[in-house]
Amino acid sequence: MEISYKVEGLGGDEALELFSLNAFKKFEPEEGFWELSKCFVNYAGGLPLALKILGCSVYKRDRDEWKNELDKLRKILETEIFDLLKISFDRLDEMNKNIFLDIAFFHKGENKNKVIEILNSCDRCGGINAMVEKSLLTIDISTNLVWMHDLIQEMAFQIVSQESPEEPGRCSRFCHPNDIINALINNTATNKIQGIALNMVELEKADWNCEAFSKMINLKFLEVDNVIISSMSIPRILPNSLSIMKWNWYASKYLPSNFQPNKLISLEMQDSELVELWDERIELPNLKYMDLSGSQNLVTTPIFTGIPKLKVLNLGRCENLVEIHPSVADHKCLT
Repeated sequence: MEISYKVEGLGGDEALELFSLNAFKKFEPEEGFWELSKCFVNYAGGLPLALKILGCSVYKRDRDEWKNELDKLRKILETEIFDLLKISFDRLDEMNKNIFLDIAFFHKGENKNKVIEILNSCDRCGGINAMVEKSLLTIDISTNLVWMHDLIQEMAFQIVSQESPEEPGRCSRFCHPNDIINALINNTATNKIQGIALNMVELEKADWNCEAFSKMINLKFLEVDNVIISSMSIPRILPNSLSIMKWNWYASKYLPSNFQPNKLISLEMQDSELVELWDERIELPNLKYMDLSGSQNLVTTPIFTGIPKLKVLNLGRCENLVEIHPSVADHKCLT
């Protein structure tokens, strides 16, 4: 079940305190600046990153300069606050920029430890704590889930869309259904694509040109949910570069025979038509999570000796499963 969580902004007193720490280097505004400070705080809407940036922008300035800055903010379009927020993004190195965009598109609301595992499997190490310090991310203390403010996530979407405004197939990440469907129907995808997340609200049928996947040689993240593709559209090739594959309602009895994703860390294929994954032993040295629940045609599991790091295996509601390979008994990591 997908959990929805609203990342709240700071309340009035906390927001004013954070703004003051950056504008005056103390916990409350100086005399004569209280009302102006409250105007800046209201504009930031409780967003910590905006409060920090706005506070720094008026540090050591006089009242007239404050008023001029506030007038400028009131005149610009609301969407232009992205330029303000983007300052922190631009200061990240290339590795952390990719980590930030991956989280914004694919991992918001997921467990921090699992997100770190996934990022490491994509050769993207570290960065989360630094982004928390910059207020680009937050970690819910009680659940250890990774979150970000909706406005910061929207900034990430804007950054990626600007990579190729005219041809979305040349962007690095997809999560807008129209862009994804157009790329798969018209076969306009390119090797620039690193991640796709297609989550439809209701179950839909589709007729895709899955040859598009043959171009996605750098695809690391693939999520398809609530889509049933026609039997004529079954992919004959899937990228071996994948680290995460979530494809619920997968309409084929088998995965492509040449699909050998040795970087794969998570395979989730709920409610699929799969009869079996592979008909022989396959090496998946990094795979830790496998969820085939609800795949009612599944009759056998893969051989587990080639999956030494498997931690979680879900075969719930696989009603026709008649064989679990005995190699599962030798697993050291399975929890």
